[in-house]
Amino acid sequence: KIKMKKILFFSTSIDATGLINVLISYANLLSEHYQVSYAYCFEADEELTKFNKSVKTICLQVNRFRKALPSIINVINSECPDYLYTGGEPQNVYCIIAGKLSHVKPKVIISQHNYLNLEYNPLIHNICYRFYNKADRVVAISRGIYDFLKSKGVKDNKMSIVYNPLDVNGIRQKSEAPLEIKLGNYIVFVGRLSPVKNLFFLI
Repeated sequence: KIKMKKILFFSTSIDATGLINVLISYANLLSEHYQVSYAYCFEADEELTKFNKSVKTICLQVNRFRKALPSIINVINSECPDYLYTGGEPQNVYCIIAGKLSHVKPKVIISQHNYLNLEYNPLIHNICYRFYNKADRVVAISRGIYDFLKSKGVKDNKMSIVYNPLDVNGIRQKSEAPLEIKLGNYIVFVGRLSPVKNLFFLI
């Protein structure tokens, strides 16, 4: 019997954000062909029903992300993954460091889903991007992000463009659900309420 490769995903939480929904979609899809674990720092506000039953979920019980590095190293050593996958600048850096410091030394795959995040100091961005070439693979979700990372010094041979997955069946099912909304003129925004989304510009 061929032994299945192991993939460990990591995110700060499993609450509904665009990035985390992408990571969970990948975890569910890949669980058909790999042994998949998903580690996260904080207790979830939402139930774990968004995961396939074949995905092992692990809450690290860390209340602040900045304290998470030892816990990430520990879960790598206990799960012994072949691959470690994450996304987001701070998470990318922590997973690169954790992968190097672990006994297992998994292949570390990081992903970039945005341009400059205005919620972080520009100095933090520059430090983060310096680490990216230490990853085994850097996934950019668009040609624009690819070019952006290249301008920050990330090497061509480290990067791949992989567009975000879509749960077509889930979207179709939700689109058919009734809406409790009155007719009128609306400005519609789909996303989290955060300064980086620049809703003032939209309005």
